[in-house]
Amino acid sequence: MLRCTCAWVLGCVVLLVSASAFCADSAKTDTLKSNGLTKSGSTYVVPEEADVLEGMKSLHETKKQVDADARVRKGYEAKLTADRNFIKTSKVEADRLSERLAVVSDAATHNRMVARFNLLIVKVNEAIDDQRDLADKIGKVGSDAQTKFVDDLMPLGEKADAAIAKYEKLADDADVKAALAKSGAQAKLGPSTEFAAAVDELKKWRSQVETEAIPLLEEGGVHLVDVRVNGESVPMILDSGSSMITLPKDVAEKLKMVPGPQDPPIKLRIADGNIIEGRQMMIKSVRVGRFTVENVSCVILQTNLKEAPAMLGNSFLSHFVVKLDQKAGHLQLTEVEGGEKKISVIGAKSSGKGDADEKTSSEK
Repeated sequence: MLRCTCAWVLGCVVLLVSASAFCADSAKTDTLKSNGLTKSGSTYVVPEEADVLEGMKSLHETKKQVDADARVRKGYEAKLTADRNFIKTSKVEADRLSERLAVVSDAATHNRMVARFNLLIVKVNEAIDDQRDLADKIGKVGSDAQTKFVDDLMPLGEKADAAIAKYEKLADDADVKAALAKSGAQAKLGPSTEFAAAVDELKKWRSQVETEAIPLLEEGGVHLVDVRVNGESVPMILDSGSSMITLPKDVAEKLKMVPGPQDPPIKLRIADGNIIEGRQMMIKSVRVGRFTVENVSCVILQTNLKEAPAMLGNSFLSHFVVKLDQKAGHLQLTEVEGGEKKISVIGAKSSGKGDADEKTSSEK
């Protein structure tokens, strides 16, 4: 009878110890689970990791397209540069031929020179036509993929930042530390190696976007920038002297922006001193690089000025501190509102001389 009682007591002790161990394991599991942590190998990770890593797959595909577009654009730009150089050297040769034709007396020599002169004219005209074609192709390359890349990159980067902040908070939580310690020597809090690599890549890409070099196309001595007007690509001349964005009638029609009686008439003074008329309208969104401004005033030019160029004026630029660095040859836009200043570098060669010239919207 005594032996039976001892065996019963020993069994109860074993059960109590087992129950205590079970409760400890349960408490450990509940602490990690209640904080949203799941085990991946020996690492406990937050659920946001999976969202970021899944987003990175799509972002990598978009980045491949962006890089492919950049290579195509580079090829077009190389051909465009070759055309410009050919036109420039041909003009020099044509001028020399004109001078010599005025004094040459030998008929055969004269005829050869005339033939060469005429050939230069044909080749130059072909190069000019090729320039227009290349400019059109450049304008169509890369905008959609680059826009999607930036649009997807920024929120994904913010989601990664939130996950890192969560890890930092959990790392200081005493209950989480204790639960991890009880999980075994190999158990640790994330981020996982894969997620850490993704964060580094996102950081690099975000840095590149915030200091993005937006190429400008030089045409006729002016620089054109690709502007997204209501999502559509429109090459515009940068003009900080213009109070508003100006759109030729044909460009506005393509954007389905047709002025009506409700749109007020407006007069503008252009560079040559002449006064031109147009109608004032509102553009839903204007985007340059990664910067977007909504509800931007513009002027739709009158019918007989439909061949006039589109201008990127101060109805967009006044939202930024505009800095023109003459020596480095680029234009910087810095956001005036919205907390942290984010800078976009627009690679343009200035025709002027001197040091950097900075204007705020109040100084324009």
